[in-house]
Amino acid sequence: MTDAADIDVGLWAQLACLAAAVSYALAGVYGRRLAHLPAVAVAAGQLIAATVMLAPLAALIDRPWTLAMPTPAALGALVALGRRQS
Repeated sequence: MTDAADIDVGLWAQLACLAAAVSYALAGVYGRRLAHLPAVAVAAGQLIAATVMLAPLAALIDRPWTLAMPTPAALGALVALGRRQS
């Protein structure tokens, strides 16, 4: 026997799949308008727009200012990963 919570979770999952399909279709239609631009510029624009839209939401949900600061070892590892190898 299923309860209301299981049905609600299934409904949200189905709506998420439907929203993804609609978004993918709209991106294809909208992407045709940008065919005259370089692909790298379009990709960069999409990433910048997504960051601008999602960063405030992520900040509200995750509240990064309440998390503990990274350890010096973790920061050192981040710096080591960011260094360019020649």
